[in-house]
Amino acid sequence: METIYSLVTKPINQNIAVIRISGPDAFCFLNLILKTKITPEANKVVYSKFFNNDEFIDEGLILMFKGPNSFTGENVVEVQTHGSMYVVEKILEIFRKSKIGRVALPGEFSKQAFLNKKMDLTKASAINSLILSENKQVARKSSLNINGKQLNYVNHLIKVLENLIARLQVSIDYPENNDIEEYSSKSIHKDLKVLKEDISWLIKKSKQLQKVNDGFSVVIIGEPNVGKSTLVNEILGEERVIVSDIKGTTRDVIEVRININDVNITLKDTAGLRNRTNDKLEAIGIEKTKEEIKKSDLVLYLQTIDNISSSLPSYLEDSKDKTINILTKSDLIPNHKKNNNYVYISSINGEIDQLLTAIEDGLKNFIPNQMEKDFEYLTDKTQISLYEEILENIEGTLELLVQNYPIDLILSEVENSLEILYRIIGKKMNPDYINNLFGGFCLGK
Repeated sequence: METIYSLVTKPINQNIAVIRISGPDAFCFLNLILKTKITPEANKVVYSKFFNNDEFIDEGLILMFKGPNSFTGENVVEVQTHGSMYVVEKILEIFRKSKIGRVALPGEFSKQAFLNKKMDLTKASAINSLILSENKQVARKSSLNINGKQLNYVNHLIKVLENLIARLQVSIDYPENNDIEEYSSKSIHKDLKVLKEDISWLIKKSKQLQKVNDGFSVVIIGEPNVGKSTLVNEILGEERVIVSDIKGTTRDVIEVRININDVNITLKDTAGLRNRTNDKLEAIGIEKTKEEIKKSDLVLYLQTIDNISSSLPSYLEDSKDKTINILTKSDLIPNHKKNNNYVYISSINGEIDQLLTAIEDGLKNFIPNQMEKDFEYLTDKTQISLYEEILENIEGTLELLVQNYPIDLILSEVENSLEILYRIIGKKMNPDYINNLFGGFCLGK
């Protein structure tokens, strides 16, 4: 196996920078930056000065781990310096010129750990998910998977399918046992149906949670100069979007990222919508707005008190279930004239709390309840697609059972599901799947 190295902290000036080296020649790198040779010792931390020949670069710590007792299972060295990118680039330049090893690819340290049986693929995915998590629920469930929760679930599914395969094999080899309840088609059907319901529930909840982490699209629409950009600035608490009295100021879709009670939301300020315009750029902006409405999770439809329409415009007909009707300048509306059909906001009074609550309520059906059981969260879209493949196999198998297809065909379908489970944990090597999985990891992980 090659020796690889990489900066594992962010490539920015910060308090501390960490460069990791892993592989059979990891300890050789120390001679490149030290004046006095160090005898490698397992689990040892050494303070040292770093040099480029006789030129002093920095001082810091060196952590040494001997394989297999390391994250990757190989010899590992971590060089901790002050977090100057000048220092980092100087040391990495020394490493490059030595040609002892090469720069690590994204996810390659984790890939080494997997190939050296230090972790299974569910743990590797969970580590990456935890690093990238932007939501407390995602972070918690990723942590549980690092501790083996999803692996335990996959092993449970494997046992269930292996048991089904054994029973189906007995039915083939000893057809006289088919009258026994355990080996009957009815019993096999019952167990597969329970499995189908469990996996279907898990896929649904994992998709919801991934959506929470990725963020929801909330589009703000309305006629020109209705106060869309002003609303964005009110929510942000700062002037991030240009606000003016000139109609058509926003010609393109402007996106800003916010977080409301641990839910990530991308607010999209759009071009004002009106039926006719001779401005080609404005017309393009209006078409983009209509496209964003179709793709959005929630629509905030703004109107002013002096231009209220009781019916939704035609472009919102297909989106009425996800539309929140908003009236601006609520400070000019007496309380007795307000009704529950609208959410009222005021830039004068800074009155947006009711709207933030309405946004939360509008998205709550997409968000898993935090009090739900700590399910075996599927940490990435690849895992979800594999579980969907299993679900499809199980549904097909149930249909074959109902139609009394031969047992050997049913056995083949169940074995296909088992093969996919083996791929999920890496028990059966699939080079393309493994390379794609680790290729999506962070650089330096």
